[in-house]
Amino acid sequence: MKQDLLSEALNIIRNRKEKAEHEAYNQKLKAMQDKSFAQMYKKYVNTLIENARKEAFGEKFDPNEVANLKSQYMQRLKELNIPSIEANYSCKKCRDAGFVGEQYCDCLKKEISKILLEKSNFGKLEDFKGSDFNIFENKEEMKKIYDLMYQWCNKSDTNKNLVYLLGQTGTGKTHLLRCMANEFIKQNKLVILTTAFNLSQLFIKYHSSKDKEALNDILSCEVLFIDDLGTEPFFNNITREYTYLVINERRMKNLRTVITSNLSPAELRDRYDERIFSRVMDRTSSIVLELKGDDKRFSSKK
Repeated sequence: MKQDLLSEALNIIRNRKEKAEHEAYNQKLKAMQDKSFAQMYKKYVNTLIENARKEAFGEKFDPNEVANLKSQYMQRLKELNIPSIEANYSCKKCRDAGFVGEQYCDCLKKEISKILLEKSNFGKLEDFKGSDFNIFENKEEMKKIYDLMYQWCNKSDTNKNLVYLLGQTGTGKTHLLRCMANEFIKQNKLVILTTAFNLSQLFIKYHSSKDKEALNDILSCEVLFIDDLGTEPFFNNITREYTYLVINERRMKNLRTVITSNLSPAELRDRYDERIFSRVMDRTSSIVLELKGDDKRFSSKK
């Protein structure tokens, strides 16, 4: 993960942490002005410390005493109309730190995905539940495809880690891609959306040695979406080689990849090569779906 992207996401999360702790601190100052609460809270803290000392030296103590004292001061807070003196973290799992141990917390992955989405220029995401199929003449067939992709997004044990969505412009490919991306982001997956054109620019950076980390995120994110494969400019010794690298590497790591394209299987083979064709069309590890219909703008319910 590039350091600037990680830092941007961490700043968002840690700003939440600072805000939550600042609000808790102010609430505590307010509560401590009440003598009754102050006495209860002081006794609670002193008991915590004393019990820790007793436990360290193997001395007996009443484990329920601390809970009872906390219950008393919580009741007093209620009487004072103060909701809590403890920080209300947005993420209870990591307490708005961004990490659980040395691993990215789900909340951090979600923020990274949001930032990547904003930088991708894909605009807003869509939702499976809001999709309107009445615009299509083949609406029952389209509904089946969307249902199948919804199930794939929510199936954790699938061996099919690549989806190839082919069809002419206006058949709903990009809308479906946005629905799928939204579904994975809701699952706190690390998601990258890119166009084939933008991906080709990364290939050039990598190939020219200007940025040796240019492909790291593409190769390692949990779900990669590539829109409009086949519309990007073709560069000798770059396009085929690095497209294969991305598809094959992600397949070997069992990471999910979703590709939309206007290219038929035959056109895919002609533009790229047999290696890419075989990886994409391998029915043991891929799902290939054709979205048919006229060139229409896909709409969703407001």
